[in-house]
Amino acid sequence: MYSFTESLRKALRRLAIFVGWALLALCVFIVISALLRKFFGVVIQGADEYGGYILAVSMGFGFAYAILDRAHIRITIFRDMFGDRARAALDIFAMSVLTVFATNLAYSAFSVFSTSSRMNAHATTALQTPLTIPQFLWAFSLLFFALTCGALAVSGVIAFIRKDWSFVETFLGTRSTNEEIKEELRVIPSIESRAEGN
Repeated sequence: MYSFTESLRKALRRLAIFVGWALLALCVFIVISALLRKFFGVVIQGADEYGGYILAVSMGFGFAYAILDRAHIRITIFRDMFGDRARAALDIFAMSVLTVFATNLAYSAFSVFSTSSRMNAHATTALQTPLTIPQFLWAFSLLFFALTCGALAVSGVIAFIRKDWSFVETFLGTRSTNEEIKEELRVIPSIESRAEGN
C-alpha cells in the first residue's frame, strides 16, 4: 500500500509541476497581451478564454495533489479527542464522503462534456473553440481527483482491517502541529538563500 500511495504521490507531483508551468505560461501570456494592448493597441484574442480553460483543468489535479499532501482544511477539534482506532475510522469516513462528492463532480463534468459533444458546441468567442476539448480535460482532471480519493479510501479500509493506524494517520489523517512546523522550517532555508541572492 505504501509503494502504491508513494507512486501516486510522485505521479501527482509531476502533474502539479506541469500544471504550475502551464499557469506560469498563462501569466506571461496575459502580461504580454496587456502590454501590447497598452502600448501598441494590439489585442491578442484568447487570453481570458484559454486562461479560464487552464484554471478549470488545473483545478481537479490541484485537488488531488492537495488531498495526497494533506493540505485541505480539516476540522479536527473532536477528532483529536479520540484514540487511534476511532481517529482512523473518522478519517476513512471523511475520505469516503469526499470520494462520493468528487465522483459526483466528475459525473456532472462528463455530463456537460457529453451534452457539448452531442450539440457540437463551440465557445461564443471570436476563436470559436470546440468546447469538447477543454471540457474533456476538465472532466478528466475531476475524475483523477475522484480516483485519488477512492484509492486512498480503499487503502485506508485495508489498513484499518490490518490495524495499521500509522498508515491511516500518514495518508488520510491531518498534519500534526509538529509536521506543520517541520514543513515551515524546511522551506525557510530556500527563502533565505533567495533573499541573500537578491
